[in-house]
Amino acid sequence: MRKINYPFTTEIEKQTFLNEYFNSISTEISNHIEICKEIKKIDISWNLKKLLTADFCELVEFTTKDNVNNLNQLFRIGNEEKDYLYSKLQREIADFLTRKNVNIKSCFYCNIEYVNNFNDKYSSIDELINYAPNKILKTIISESATNHISKKRKSSFIYEKDIKILFPKIGTEIVQKLKDGYKEDFDNEHFTLDHVLPKNSNAFLSLSLFNLVPCCYSCNSKFKLTKEFNINDDLKNIVPSSKDYNFNNLIKFKLKCKNSRIEKLEDIDVNLSNLSKIENVDDFISIFRLQSRYNYHKNISYDMVQKRKIYSDSQIKEIATLLKRDEHSIKKDLFGKECFESNNEPFEKYKQDIAHQLGII
Repeated sequence: MRKINYPFTTEIEKQTFLNEYFNSISTEISNHIEICKEIKKIDISWNLKKLLTADFCELVEFTTKDNVNNLNQLFRIGNEEKDYLYSKLQREIADFLTRKNVNIKSCFYCNIEYVNNFNDKYSSIDELINYAPNKILKTIISESATNHISKKRKSSFIYEKDIKILFPKIGTEIVQKLKDGYKEDFDNEHFTLDHVLPKNSNAFLSLSLFNLVPCCYSCNSKFKLTKEFNINDDLKNIVPSSKDYNFNNLIKFKLKCKNSRIEKLEDIDVNLSNLSKIENVDDFISIFRLQSRYNYHKNISYDMVQKRKIYSDSQIKEIATLLKRDEHSIKKDLFGKECFESNNEPFEKYKQDIAHQLGII
């Protein structure tokens, strides 16, 4: 429920950003020339770079072209369900977004869960071996050694001494690398990347930057799963990676009181309304179960109501005068900065709508 603010404001900055994205993954696409030839057969004005960096609206339009599905096999690396070229490059794409300081704090779909980066540190070699993500192990030891360890630790705990048994020829070397590296701070993240236009039917868009939305595990793997958005012109207003994103203006949270007085949590509900009556908005709310998920957090609204009972405008003015501060800063301290600022913190839209209803802003 938040637009992705990519790190560019001018056209020159945008092109630099897109060039960097393309360069970061194109070297790993071994069938680059073959893909370009197939793209040119579909549309002479397109190439691999455009396919990977085109705006979301352009991607939707490209899916309607004749013979576009001929590209799908070129973006797969095997016959199994997970054998996509994307699977090989997912780590690099996620690292690129992190490296370029895309403001990934909360899930762009639900705006409920934090998905921000964090620094990871391990207290021992054993902890590193058994709990570090593969991407971290690969920065210390080889990819083949990482894959072997990853497979083995699924069935048993691996101790330092086991490494020499797992790798008879190079075990000592691997242990030394782990000893040298385990005390480092590692960048980690807990967001997943969702394909808006699903990769099972649009594998040719599986690496396209603006078809990827950083989101929480729940939205991607629990709620969306294989559900698909209705692909039409309205989708550009709903997808967080679209430059035409306008979803926050199409919905509204509203506090519903069951009784004339709000004395306890059960006296309220939080309703999420589709102001636009656009079908895709209803689909979005339904797919991610936003109504139920936000009503579960109605305690946030209840706390705001209780504070509003205590702190009227006149009382806030008195506090500001007493402390020699402005009223706006006092309100931010009382009700939370998320009611007044948009920085992709969890529950921003929710808190702002309720704050409007309560006359806080």
